[in-house]
Amino acid sequence: MLSEEVRARVETALIGITEEALRGRIRRVMLRAARTNQWKRCQGWTPCPRYGILAAPSAAPAAPTEAAPLCDLCRAGVG
Repeated sequence: MLSEEVRARVETALIGITEEALRGRIRRVMLRAARTNQWKRCQGWTPCPRYGILAAPSAAPAAPTEAAPLCDLCRAGVG
């Protein structure tokens, strides 16, 4: 269940979208992404130290001295 704070942030992000159908679709996508991020955090995913993107607990750490895993972008060498 998403918090009221998260739901309010989604609604705030949608303020400038005047077309109801588009706003509804974007709302659903944003809420789905928020639920996915919430699930990932519950499963032990942590923010990448470089970009803050959630990285799986099995991902390689940024360096031997760092405990936080790198995101897919960093591991692919994009960052």
